[in-house]
Amino acid sequence: MRLLHVSDWHLGATLGRVRRRPDHERVLGEIVAVCADFSPDLVLHTGDLFDHPRPATEDLSLGIETLRRLSERAPVVVLAGNHDSAALFGIFDRLLDLGSGGKAKPVRFIPKARPAAKGGIVDFTSSDGERIRLAPVPFIHPNTLMEVFGVPPERWKADYTDQVRYVEENLGAGLSEGYDPSRDVLLFAAHLHVGGATFSGSERPLHITDTFATRTEHLPQVSYAAFGHIHKPQSLPGTVPGEYAGSPIAIDFGERDEVKSVVCVEASPGAAASIERVELSGGRPLVRLEGSLGELERHRHEVGDAILQVICCTDEHVPQLADQVTELFPEADIYDIAERCSAALVEVVTDTGEADAEPPLGDLFREYLATEETPAPAVDRAMRVFDDLLGAAEAETEAAFDEEVLFDLATVGKAAS
Repeated sequence: MRLLHVSDWHLGATLGRVRRRPDHERVLGEIVAVCADFSPDLVLHTGDLFDHPRPATEDLSLGIETLRRLSERAPVVVLAGNHDSAALFGIFDRLLDLGSGGKAKPVRFIPKARPAAKGGIVDFTSSDGERIRLAPVPFIHPNTLMEVFGVPPERWKADYTDQVRYVEENLGAGLSEGYDPSRDVLLFAAHLHVGGATFSGSERPLHITDTFATRTEHLPQVSYAAFGHIHKPQSLPGTVPGEYAGSPIAIDFGERDEVKSVVCVEASPGAAASIERVELSGGRPLVRLEGSLGELERHRHEVGDAILQVICCTDEHVPQLADQVTELFPEADIYDIAERCSAALVEVVTDTGEADAEPPLGDLFREYLATEETPAPAVDRAMRVFDDLLGAAEAETEAAFDEEVLFDLATVGKAAS
């Protein structure tokens, strides 16, 4: 069985005002070429096909056309990621049902995870007659689990990790049911954050916290686990063989030094999978330059069509600096130009101790009570309460007072008014 694993295309992504379509066109052409050379039995896209849930027409066209070209070589399965619209994927899949005439669909969109008993396991046949059994898990929103999987009431209040574990256990049992070790190759695919994975920094922060993490020890025992969601290409932590395919282009400057790739997998029943990464160009390079105009000029013939982030160091403010930098790099796309001007830098003044220090809070409060003409006995009682409150705040504990003290404090308030 041969599997081509791709992920996180993020079609429609921009970097500031720089459109990434030229980068996508380049790397998607490379992926189609890899597919033609590798001749897989299955192509698996593990989510975030688009960068927005309502993609633009041109991004839809590029995505669908690329999937069509891949499907000429092998069936294609696409999971919905957290950037994708599950509803839109559902519509795609129903339209393909209408056009298939009862035959196997060349492309299958998976909008939501399903229980094993309700179609949650998808079967394919390899060119060698092996049965490929796939358990796909698109990005799981916490409010969908109880409805789709019938999570029992005793687990309704479980955290996200435990609820995802329930899904993984269900699908793992489905893969095991009727398993033939002489014929079957088991696969698990998901758009999830696995605890211990390394981030690029461009992923949505909310969805890569430990709150939204699954654990490798919860994953089903399979020949290969294909993951999407994390943009940095890497192996899964733990003992289950699997990979994050990663994004095919650097989504932002946090990924500029990453080597982008796709994953080619060969697996036979009862044998360990062979996993190989095939490098991609990654689209146009993302380059960060810093220096004076003269220093920047030395790089003008090295940059080419890169996407640039430029910090220009100057002694005095330079009018039309952006125009001058743009002229230095006519073939590049400028993402950002920042001027670091020595004349405008704020000088940090060291405290000499000559200025009067701010009086303690207790002295300020006592001064306030004096301005309110509070009687001296009441001032003393109020100060004792204030000191207790301040001490409790500094110790991060709760201050407690008996009724007599609270009555005295109320008396102080009346006296001050």
